[in-house]
Amino acid sequence: MDARQDRKSVKEFEGQDQRTEFQRDRDRILYSDAFRRLQGVTQVVSADEGTVIHNRLTHSLKVAQVARRIAERINGEKDLTESDIQKLGGLDPDVCEAAGLAHDLGHPPFGHVAEETLQELMDRTGHFEGNAQSFRILTKIEPHSDQYRGLNLSRATLAAVTKYPRARTAEGGAMNKKYGYYSPSERDEFDFARALFGATDEYKSLEAEIMDFADDITFAIHDTEDFFRAGLIPLQQLGSENSDGITQKTFELAKYIEKRWAKQGSHFSADHLASLKNVLDLLKPSSSYSGLQEERIQIKRATSGLISDWVKRGINVNPNWAERKPRVVFDAEINRQIKVLKELVWAYVIDRPSLALQQEGHKRIIRDLYAFFVDKLKTDELRSIPLQFHGLCQSRDKGKESDERLAADIICSLT
Repeated sequence: MDARQDRKSVKEFEGQDQRTEFQRDRDRILYSDAFRRLQGVTQVVSADEGTVIHNRLTHSLKVAQVARRIAERINGEKDLTESDIQKLGGLDPDVCEAAGLAHDLGHPPFGHVAEETLQELMDRTGHFEGNAQSFRILTKIEPHSDQYRGLNLSRATLAAVTKYPRARTAEGGAMNKKYGYYSPSERDEFDFARALFGATDEYKSLEAEIMDFADDITFAIHDTEDFFRAGLIPLQQLGSENSDGITQKTFELAKYIEKRWAKQGSHFSADHLASLKNVLDLLKPSSSYSGLQEERIQIKRATSGLISDWVKRGINVNPNWAERKPRVVFDAEINRQIKVLKELVWAYVIDRPSLALQQEGHKRIIRDLYAFFVDKLKTDELRSIPLQFHGLCQSRDKGKESDERLAADIICSLT
């Protein structure tokens, strides 16, 4: 059997139904409690803002769909042979779809602000990262069988979910801000997922690259669409003013992005400004959004056209791939369009004073819950712990899974 299909724990149900191993992975994730929970987890703000906003569930479904379409398109390229794909580590649409479904499982309630709060709290006794938490849920938390912990997914699917195939601690003791697993608790599972990659290969699998790109596409497009419809992003006032210039609103937005990126150590170039203008012109509606059918059709046609173009041209396999190189190449203009479009949510939504006040309340809830659960775990007061964690509380190796780690697990099971 293909080693990509191997499972770390027992092999089950071989030959009992028509599904492939990768289709079985996809179905296990789709039917998991952790996936269903995402309907109550927000992206940026909750759906009670006055319009229907994407949540983590609808976002994940769309990431999975886009990732699958990209994989199908690449597999159908006439100038790519099966040998070319195998050299890059393999490519299966079911694996890409499964990774899209699973990529946000580890995000706590209240979006990124809760992740940052848990990072601050866990830095005292361990560490927290949303992607590593997703990997932990898949391999240790989500129940499926009494023979093992986690979903017992195939090696390829676990690798595809790993957007950051590295530990928190880098060589020399430096700390990676983004990483793919917790050590030591999931080190064995990570090593299993990456066993088919060379020891010096620190790049994502081809399927993980596709899932990550699909995530960027859907985040950029659907958040922009959501908050335009909610009246927060003034798309009708952005883009070109005439054939030579940009509108005042676009100029102000560009200055905001330039300032924000400078704080992060990045440069907003003339090419980025041109890409910003180009993508805004492609999306620009004729008026503000009031909900009329023709307005809904207009924005849907614009966003679907962008997604279609980005799926077709945005990412391709690297024809000159060798070890120590990424497996994909991106279209430079499309990559810039996605990057600048994602900034609209920061400029018009996340940095709003009203949201900042709401987020302070969210931070307090997370801090209080964390302190409460840590206290109850240390004193073994299981009646205050959700029932699904009682078995883990009693069977875990506390040397690898601390009270603080379990407190974070519980919070990441909430909506």
